[in-house]
Amino acid sequence: RYRSGTLATYRALNILGFEAYHNHKSFAYGASHMKMFNEALQASWHENTEAYHRPEFDKWFQGYDALVELPSYFPEEIVQAYPGAKYILVERDPTAWARSVMNSIVRMAEDVNKMPIRTLKHFDETMKMLCINARLIGGHFSGGHFTRQGGLEACETCLLRVKKLVPTEQLLVLRLEDGLDWHSICPFLQLPLPQEPWPEKNTCEQFHTLVQELMTPLVKRALVRATTYALLLAVIVCSTVLSAISWWCTDQSTLDTRDL
Repeated sequence: RYRSGTLATYRALNILGFEAYHNHKSFAYGASHMKMFNEALQASWHENTEAYHRPEFDKWFQGYDALVELPSYFPEEIVQAYPGAKYILVERDPTAWARSVMNSIVRMAEDVNKMPIRTLKHFDETMKMLCINARLIGGHFSGGHFTRQGGLEACETCLLRVKKLVPTEQLLVLRLEDGLDWHSICPFLQLPLPQEPWPEKNTCEQFHTLVQELMTPLVKRALVRATTYALLLAVIVCSTVLSAISWWCTDQSTLDTRDL
């Protein structure tokens, strides 16, 4: 579940030999993956939309054998699609979790709906999909306004849903405050302990750095396109104005000749 040590867990799974897919991969892969992410969210959260099943998830996660963070958005669909998989649920103090979400995900959702992103998104498909994603996730909590109480309720609901869905023998429940390490997950995954240290946790500051690294090339690309369109429009307008002036002058000259 997001803001519960997921990026460190993602890196840890890669060290163990898995090909793990974390939420940020959707942004890195661009519009095609973001589109599938948004479709899956809409399918899970809106009853009138066809839910994602194994074929859709296999297409989305092709080449990967571990998922981190994303299953928390649509646990029922993931468990149904991969019933034999092992699941690791990391619990976190609800108050600390809500505060972390406010300082990271919610802040990002607010930022992408401000200028200049609000305008530039029309010039880049990936940025447009990212803004839709932020709106969908933000709208899932407290009618689009993430509050502390709404966060606490969402946290509790998510934990209960997962514990109810996943068979006990396939579920490992850990607590972030107790610390995550190789001794926590390797026995459950039936894998030997690696020599590398457990990856460092992802702070809110590192979260925003990662978002900035992902957004910067999108903003640059959108700016280039917006500038190109603006220059093209300026050329068309100037050409039209000059043509109109030329026509008017020619027409006026003809009228003057006729008067003579």
